[in-house]
Amino acid sequence: MLPIIAIAFSWTGDTWAEPQGLPAGHNGGVKERLTTPAGGRRPHILMILFDDYGWADAGWHRNYTAPGGEFLPATPEVATPHLDALVREGIELDRHYVYKYCSPSRSALQSGRNPYHVNPLNAEPTISNPDDPVSGFQGIPRNMTGLATKLAAAGYRTAGFGKWDAGMATPDHTPHGRGYQTALNYFHHCNDYWSFTDGGCPVPYSGGDKVGPPAECAAGPLGDPWWGGYEDSLFEKHALALVEGHDAAVPLFLFFAPHIVHTPLQVPQEYADRFAFIAPTDKPRHQRQVYHAMASLPPIDSHDLSAFLLGKTLASPRAELPIGTEPRLSNLSSAPLCASYNRATPYYDEPSVVGDEPKPLPDSPPPGSRCTTVSALIVDEGKGGLWKLLTGTVEQAMYTGPAYPNSTTDEVSSHFVSHCGDGCLFELRADPLETSDLASRHPQRLARLRAKLEAYEATAFNPDRGGNTAAACEHAQGVYRGFWGPDEKAGVCRKAKG
Repeated sequence: MLPIIAIAFSWTGDTWAEPQGLPAGHNGGVKERLTTPAGGRRPHILMILFDDYGWADAGWHRNYTAPGGEFLPATPEVATPHLDALVREGIELDRHYVYKYCSPSRSALQSGRNPYHVNPLNAEPTISNPDDPVSGFQGIPRNMTGLATKLAAAGYRTAGFGKWDAGMATPDHTPHGRGYQTALNYFHHCNDYWSFTDGGCPVPYSGGDKVGPPAECAAGPLGDPWWGGYEDSLFEKHALALVEGHDAAVPLFLFFAPHIVHTPLQVPQEYADRFAFIAPTDKPRHQRQVYHAMASLPPIDSHDLSAFLLGKTLASPRAELPIGTEPRLSNLSSAPLCASYNRATPYYDEPSVVGDEPKPLPDSPPPGSRCTTVSALIVDEGKGGLWKLLTGTVEQAMYTGPAYPNSTTDEVSSHFVSHCGDGCLFELRADPLETSDLASRHPQRLARLRAKLEAYEATAFNPDRGGNTAAACEHAQGVYRGFWGPDEKAGVCRKAKG
């Protein structure tokens, strides 16, 4: 997951204000602490978050020498000219790290917290723990303030379009509950680009009678021409309409999070045809062809949206960055017991990808064993090096070829696993691909970084978020007529619109 554009600004001084343009009692009726903008102005902010976007699938990372000296040649498979132009005119953060899964990354972005301090689990949004009405759900706990709430209190108009995946169970978890005055979104990790369903066609109910799936479940032609129903084109259309009708005198915060390029791989045929030259080296299902076609679509490489990028500044970089994971066996003494995690909590698993995620928790952990949600650490020691510590089991430890996926290679995560045990140690400036483990050559540094990791793990936030219940399904098929939505309880149903 790769946030492409994020513009921020700093503040000085203190005031307290209520969020504007939101229902009374929003965020528990708490006023937000604000300060005067350091530059004396409130710039418009456009923040774009791309999902599952490969580092080498960005045009500005082609015909390019990466840190460490690796050269990536240009290829007709990668075509993002508008975004390339933005990067040339702006600033690229080439040491920017995010969590490896959807919901923790999005929860961190919306709350301003490291994933292991807000939500390290890529769980389904249809879960609940009735014993914990604050944190017993997927996503951001109800008592944590969202980024848009802060900006609404600062006088911004706030709007969000696209994938949410930061909570659904109650109104507090939704984009409106997190401070977005205007929002159009889907709640799950993914859904169908044409019918908007998660796990199959919706089965709406009217007066308790099953009425069957709607016609839009037939994919393909109903998505052409462009505005005929393809999900990300609808998100972009709404975002552009909001910008075009916005009063420029009012500061705007617009969060745009297209579904692309998360699965399922679906694209209008006219765009797939533009990448037909990939077919001879592609998989039988044309995964690489469709992926690159999706990455070139207007909602991603959009001149219309990028034209509204009005300014940028930088925040101070962090010298240390702890990296979280879903619960894993660990020998960190500060990690909680494996038995303390709720095994009924379901994690997201993409059914179309075989072996994409090994079980995070062992079936029968040894008595007294510990499981961590903080497994790695990056420390910038300046001239002393940029160091990365990995511990325990590391998934997806693989290097892809220049064209991937291809007709001869399958990725099965369980086949590409590194076992770091007490720690693998890499110096990232000289070895950005992490090919040379220096742990045995730097035992004192290894011990020092492990001690830091122990301290970070001691602060990890791991509430029992519960398991599946039936309430969300009942609401989706009843109250919401086939659409997912919040309920005081959460449940499971695979057949409702995302």
